[in-house]
Amino acid sequence: MQDKVYKFYKELPSWAKGVIVVGGAAVVYFTATRIFRNIKNARNQKDAKKTQSEVKSELAQLQQQGIKKSYPDSQYNSWADRIQKQFDGIDWKQNWFDKDVPIIGQWSGSGKSVAEIFKQLKNNADFLALVAAYGIRTYDQAGVFTGDFTGNLYQAIQDELDKGEIDALNALLKKKGITYQI
Repeated sequence: MQDKVYKFYKELPSWAKGVIVVGGAAVVYFTATRIFRNIKNARNQKDAKKTQSEVKSELAQLQQQGIKKSYPDSQYNSWADRIQKQFDGIDWKQNWFDKDVPIIGQWSGSGKSVAEIFKQLKNNADFLALVAAYGIRTYDQAGVFTGDFTGNLYQAIQDELDKGEIDALNALLKKKGITYQI
């Protein structure tokens, strides 16, 4: 059998051999990429579940200490939905200038959306309530063969935004007296 396959391959024109080699390499690449992505997603989901449990516990502790959420749960859910919708699909860089959220370079639409939400947070309880409302969600990364991303708000922001945007968001949180960082 092996000899027949080799003989068949050897008799092909050189362009057909190239197509078979490139096609085979592509199949191996995409299969390996999918396997590694599935392993990464499984690890992310495990870490996300642990983080969500910790967030809910810390939020309960803050509320016992008298640090209350500034908005009803529906507001945090709405913000979380807005973030997920913004992260889903293709995102473009754009100029967006705001004296409260300085950044070197340009914001992505996702970064701008998260910054506008973070500007409305007033304390640590608000931040934790947003993380809890986001929970563990899935969105489409919108690249060729990239698939979906599943994780909590921390993981999603780190996946979706670049370092400059994350640094600017962390500076905004710090400026507002929120001790949590992305």
